[in-house]
Amino acid sequence: MHPFLLELEEAVAGTSLIPAGGSCLVAVSGGLDSMVMLEGLVALAPGHGWRLLVAHFNHRLRGEESDGDQRFVEQTAHRLGLGVVCESLEVADSVQPGDSLEAVARHWRHAFLARAARDHGCDRIAMGHHADDQTELFLMRFLRGSGGAGLSGMSATDPSPADAGLVLVRPLLGFRRSRLGSAAADLGWRFRVDASNADPAFLRNRVRHELIPWLRERYQPALEKVVAREQSILREQALAVESWADAWLADPRGVAFEGLVTAVQRDVVRLQLERMRVAPGFDLIEALRCGAGRVIQVDAGRRIVRDPGGRVGAVGAGHDEPVFRFEEEFVELAGDGGMFGFGGIDVGWTARVGEGVAGIAGSGEVFDADSVGPSIRVRHWRPGDRFQPIGLGASAKLQDLFTNARVPAGERRGRVLAETSGGEIFWVEGLRVGEVAKVTDGTRRRLGWTWRRVGSA
Repeated sequence: MHPFLLELEEAVAGTSLIPAGGSCLVAVSGGLDSMVMLEGLVALAPGHGWRLLVAHFNHRLRGEESDGDQRFVEQTAHRLGLGVVCESLEVADSVQPGDSLEAVARHWRHAFLARAARDHGCDRIAMGHHADDQTELFLMRFLRGSGGAGLSGMSATDPSPADAGLVLVRPLLGFRRSRLGSAAADLGWRFRVDASNADPAFLRNRVRHELIPWLRERYQPALEKVVAREQSILREQALAVESWADAWLADPRGVAFEGLVTAVQRDVVRLQLERMRVAPGFDLIEALRCGAGRVIQVDAGRRIVRDPGGRVGAVGAGHDEPVFRFEEEFVELAGDGGMFGFGGIDVGWTARVGEGVAGIAGSGEVFDADSVGPSIRVRHWRPGDRFQPIGLGASAKLQDLFTNARVPAGERRGRVLAETSGGEIFWVEGLRVGEVAKVTDGTRRRLGWTWRRVGSA
């Protein structure tokens, strides 16, 4: 038996990821990772009595190439003597303004996999994530800001996000991508290549092809090993804190919320937000943790508050204007342009090569695209925000800038602003563009930005 198959057998059967005689839905895209997983599991299945079923979700994001992936997976399943179930959906058509295409695609993919598993009597769904995916995920979440639970990465087993009664298993988490490639070459396993995996417009691809090689070469040759070790430490710590928070929520046992250590307080708030299906961003968690009785608007139709006892709940109509508004969206500036909506405004943006300050004309604002970065966060004004409009010698409190601009106090909480990838405010609705992202003689790419209030002329 090939050494790779021996290692895979230990990873799957040795840890009971798939129990002897178990039924498993194998999620197959047609790429290297999932094809190596499929071929490996098929080779091992007779010795363990596994019943395998192939599943493929066609996102229809790459036209004929996507259809080619589906045909390849279907043909491979038939060659291996396995059943196959496929679903096709124009995922791009279901993306709403402000949505992440990746997140929407993930939602529909997991929904399909869960339905397929239930329909065919499988209680496990095998995913092709591997060790390099872990490293990429760690760095992406670190760059965006994440706590221990987020940085800890993926586990070998997790409940399906679409159906908690189903288990996701990841047989390849202990294998590097290069190891999978060499195994495929040795054993003659074929796979498809997705050209979009090299497109630098996507953050994951820049992390994979630019950041990781640079870190490995300049700072840590054993980067993946170090990240895996850190993720293991963070995972255990996060699980411990979460268990304490969960136990306190079930039974406070006479311990006041203020008497909990800060880490447990944060998880008490986070768990409640997740159960309410509210995105648990750090700023929102801190606002609730530190401000009992503070009413916070988290989206257009919901306000929440933490009571002195530590419980987070919804607030009905009839209350005063909330102190904070915490609606926010992360927007990937991938490709040449796009549109999104947030907080009552529609924004259109374009990214084009254009050197220096000459030749800028037309309506809307123009920024240095490289200073803004590959992704932005849009949100509302929060007390304490500071902003440096172009031409101002230093940053100032946004509240003072609103006052100087004669923005009525009642409108300030509704004003929308945008932050660069580095977290600096570069645009505020109704004010001058930000100094941090102004176009200069050194500009090489320009970000065009137009906006309007929905319903305004």
